[in-house]
Amino acid sequence: MNRFVIKHFFRQKICLILGLLLYAVGWGFLLFLASRGFSGFMLLHTLARGCFYICFGWVCLTFYFISSPNRSDIKEASDSICGTSVYEKKSLFFISGLVLLWNAGMCLILIFASLQNDGTDYFLSWFWGEYFINVLSPQLICLLLTFCVASSQNLLRWLTVEIIFLLLISPIAERFVWIKKPTFPIDQIWKKIRWPFTILYQNGEWAGDIQGGLQMEPTRIYVHIFWLALCAALVIGKAARRKWKFSGIAVLGGIGAAFLIFSYLPASTYRLNNSWDGMFKLNWDMAQDPGPHTLQKPDDPGFYVKEYNLNLTFGRELSVEGRIRAVTKEPRKEFCFTLDDGFQVKAVTLEANRIQPSFEQKGNLLSITLDRAVEEADFTIRYAGHHEVYYAHRQGAMLPGWLPWYPMAGERQTAVVYPEWGNMREYNPYNTIPETDITLHSNIPLTTNLDPVGTNCYRGISDSITVLAGALETSKDPVVKDYLPLGLVAGDTPEQLIERQKEQFSEAISVLEQYGADTSDLQGKKILLASEDVGRNTSLIRLFLFDDYILMSEDQLSAQSLLTRMVLSDTEGKEVREASDIITTFLMHGRLTEDPEESLESLFLASEILKNQDPSLLSPQNSQKIESLERLKGFADTMDSESLMKKLFDYTLHPETYGSDENFFNALESL
Repeated sequence: MNRFVIKHFFRQKICLILGLLLYAVGWGFLLFLASRGFSGFMLLHTLARGCFYICFGWVCLTFYFISSPNRSDIKEASDSICGTSVYEKKSLFFISGLVLLWNAGMCLILIFASLQNDGTDYFLSWFWGEYFINVLSPQLICLLLTFCVASSQNLLRWLTVEIIFLLLISPIAERFVWIKKPTFPIDQIWKKIRWPFTILYQNGEWAGDIQGGLQMEPTRIYVHIFWLALCAALVIGKAARRKWKFSGIAVLGGIGAAFLIFSYLPASTYRLNNSWDGMFKLNWDMAQDPGPHTLQKPDDPGFYVKEYNLNLTFGRELSVEGRIRAVTKEPRKEFCFTLDDGFQVKAVTLEANRIQPSFEQKGNLLSITLDRAVEEADFTIRYAGHHEVYYAHRQGAMLPGWLPWYPMAGERQTAVVYPEWGNMREYNPYNTIPETDITLHSNIPLTTNLDPVGTNCYRGISDSITVLAGALETSKDPVVKDYLPLGLVAGDTPEQLIERQKEQFSEAISVLEQYGADTSDLQGKKILLASEDVGRNTSLIRLFLFDDYILMSEDQLSAQSLLTRMVLSDTEGKEVREASDIITTFLMHGRLTEDPEESLESLFLASEILKNQDPSLLSPQNSQKIESLERLKGFADTMDSESLMKKLFDYTLHPETYGSDENFFNALESL
C-alpha cells in the first residue's frame, strides 16, 4: 500500500506541481534572501510572516491527494483489498513526511544563513522553539484538520468548515480592528471569538522584535496545544482502532479544552496592530486624562519612597509583591501612588500592628488610607497585570523606568504631547522618582539598571526601575551593559557594537560641549540597550535619559537626540519654546554636528522644503516659519557659522532668557 500511495502521488499532476512549487518557492526564496545577507532572525521572521500561504499550499495538496479516491474507482478497490480508510492513513503519513522534509530543509537553510550572515551564534540554539510555534505547528494543525475533512463522509459540509477556519487564521481576519473604542464592546467579542484561531504569527507587517522574539508567550503556546490535542483526537476518531477511540478522544479532548481555557486567562502579549488598545493605546490613554497634555512639572505628593523591595514573578503576565517604605514630610493618613491601570492591586497591608489600610484603585491612581496619621509606613502591595504595549511575561519583558509599572509617589502625568515637536506624543519619558534604594528579586534573569547581587537578584540606588528580558546578553563593559545578539549581522561583533555606542556617546557629548552645553549630567551614565520597540509605539526618538543611565535602541546616540531630550524636559521655557518658529524647526528638522555650517544647512533646508510646497497648501504657520528661517539665514551671511550656532544653541536650551524669536533676533543684531 505504501508503494501504491507514492506512485499515486506522482501520477497526480496537480499534486506533483503543488509539491514542487512548495519546495521550489519555499527553499528557493529563503536561499535567495540568505544570499542577499539576511540574518537568521530576519529569515525566520519573514518565514513566519508568510506561513499562512505555506499552510494554504499544504492544505490544497493534502485535500486534493487524500480526497482523490472519492473522485475515482480507487476508493472502493483500496478499501476492499486493504481495509477501510487505509489509503487515507497511508496518505497522511506520506504527506506528513513531505511536510517534515520541507521543514528540515528550511531549518538547514536558516542554520546556513545564520552561520554566514549573523554576528554571533546565538540564533543557532535559540530559534528551535520559535520555529516550531510560528512555522511548523501551524502546518501540522492545518495538515491534520485537512486529513479529517478530506476523509469525511460529508465532504462538502466539512470543507466549508475548513474554509471558515482558514479565513479566521488568515491575515484578512487581522484587519478587523477598531481605531476608536466602540460603545458596544464588539471589538472585545471579536477578540474572544478569534483568539483560538491566532495560531499564526500576528501583525507581521511590522519589523520583528529582536528582543521579544516571535510571539512565544505562554498563552499562545496554550492555543497551539489546544489545536494539536484537538487534531490528534480527530485523527484518532478517524483512524484508530475502536477500542482506543473513546479513551484517546476523551483524554486528548480534555487536555485541549483545559489549555484553551487557560489561554483565555489574562496575559501579556505584544501585538502591534491598529486598534485603540494596540498602536493607538497612547491616544486612548490621553483621551481618558482630563488634565493638560503638555509636559507639566509634577506636584509634590507630600511624601517620598525611601525604599523599594520588589519580588517579580513572570508568567502569563507580571505578578509583583512589593515592600515600599514611604516617608512623609509631616504625619498623614492618605498616600496616593501612580500605578498603570493595566495592573490590578490584589491587597495592601502594613507591617505596623493595629493600622489597617484601605485602598482604592481608579484609573492610574492608587489611593491608600490609614486609620491614623504616620510619619513612615512600610506598605506591602500585591498586584498583577500587564500593559498593552510594554510586555512582561516569562519569555521576555520590556518595562521602561518611566512607565508606572511600579508604584510612583503622587499623581503622575503618564503621557505627553509636544507642540514644539510637531505635536508628537509619547508616554512621559521624564516620569521618574527621587533617587531611592531599590532591590529586585525575579524568577527569570533580567537586564536592569541595577547591579546584580545574586542569582536573579539586583540592587542599587536610582531614579527609576527599568526591566528588560528576552533575547539579550549582558556584557562585561562598564558602560554598555547589554546587547541584542539577534540584531547583529556578519562583520558586527558584540565588541564592535559596544565600542560603537561608546564612540557615539563620546562624540555626541563633544559636539554638545562645542556649542556651550553643560554635559556634567551626562558624564558617567551607563547604557542599556533595548529593541526598537521601546520607542516604536510612542516617539521618533528611541533614547531616554535617566540620572544614572540611558535606555535606548542601538545606534540612537547623537548630539541631536541628546539635545532634543534635554530640551523637551525643560518645563520652565516651554511656553517660549512652543511659540518659537526657530526652535521648533531646529528640533524637528535640524541635525546637530561638529560642523557648524552643516548644522545650519540642515536647518535652512527646511525653509527650502516649505517654500517648494504648493502655495494653496501653505499654512500661515509655515509662512511664518519661512520668514523666520530666511531672517536667520541673513545672519549667516554676516556672522561666522560657529558663533551663530552657539547663539541658536543657547536659545534652544534657555528660551526663557530671550523670551521670543524677535528678542533672539535683536540679540543677534547687537553682536
